Amino acid sequence: MDTKTWLYISLIGSLTILLTFFILRKPFLKIFLKKPVDYRTQAEKALASLLNYLLLLLGLTIALLFSPFVNIPNINKPDIVINKITYKLDIITVAELKTVIMSLVIIGIAYTLCQLVNILKQEMLTDDFPYPLLQNPLSIAIITNSLTFVIILLSSALVLIPFTAGIEKLLIAIGLTTAFFAVILRNSIRSIFRSLDIMLDNPFAKGDWISFGAYEGIVNDITFKSLKLQQLDGSLIILPNSVLTNCDITNWSKFTQRTVDFMISFTSSSNTTLESITELMDNIKQDLEAQESIQKGSIAVYLDSFATSTVTIKIVYSTDTKDPLIYYQLKGDMNLKILSLIEEKDLSIINTQAAPYI
Repeated sequence: MDTKTWLYISLIGSLTILLTFFILRKPFLKIFLKKPVDYRTQAEKALASLLNYLLLLLGLTIALLFSPFVNIPNINKPDIVINKITYKLDIITVAELKTVIMSLVIIGIAYTLCQLVNILKQEMLTDDFPYPLLQNPLSIAIITNSLTFVIILLSSALVLIPFTAGIEKLLIAIGLTTAFFAVILRNSIRSIFRSLDIMLDNPFAKGDWISFGAYEGIVNDITFKSLKLQQLDGSLIILPNSVLTNCDITNWSKFTQRTVDFMISFTSSSNTTLESITELMDNIKQDLEAQESIQKGSIAVYLDSFATSTVTIKIVYSTDTKDPLIYYQLKGDMNLKILSLIEEKDLSIINTQAAPYI
């Protein structure tokens, strides 16, 4: 058999083998793949896809071994001569082919494991999940993303193993891989630790009314990397968890009541009498008591201090509402009524001072 005939037979045989394995994957899918109606069959779908991928890799390996491009020991494959120049076709060694195929196998397994982690994430969000303590969005995000990170890290290190020799070089490869991900994902790692803090401390949950720094609103969602906060004006902002690192978080939803505490100073004149000041305080107290959302036992209106031409009264009341819009609406309505009562007494406000925690 001359070289050209052998080359044609070898190439056609390799393509035939590869095409055969490619065609066989369709009946293979029909055997192992069912309609994904629940998470178990979704996992079966992911595993079936992995098996089909491995089947294709097996076909590719056999096809390459049959081709003229792989140098197999003890098997002499003829060279090709073109214009009196000899070319060696078996330029790939069996060891090199094995390294490439094993790396592709590791990548395929790692990808499937990441798919299974995503399926686990979906199952943890269902009511049938047997561990309800792990069903808050932040715990789910931390667990699933940490598993994904470990899978990617270990698979990257395993791909590097064939290019190393000895445990020392293997440890170096793992260390370099870890350092690489640490540099590339340093912001994500910072968010991971802050997310762990949030999960362990549990300072707030989805739907809570919180405030920190310059932000205040309702927690819309908590993820592994960020916090979605619906502000009081209705806008939705997404903040990285690292923003919460140096902030004091106030969870108003965990308060049994929220107190409004402030002082008003206004000028007094010769026409200002003790009776008018007393009447003003009584009127303010009556308006506060008329509000159903204000706790009756929390109301206090009293004379705090006075000077030659100024009088300062202190106003305190509490509400048990956990809705920020209702709270601010109530506070605004009461402020307007208090201002109206002061104007009726022909008094001029010169200063207001809120308590530090308002």
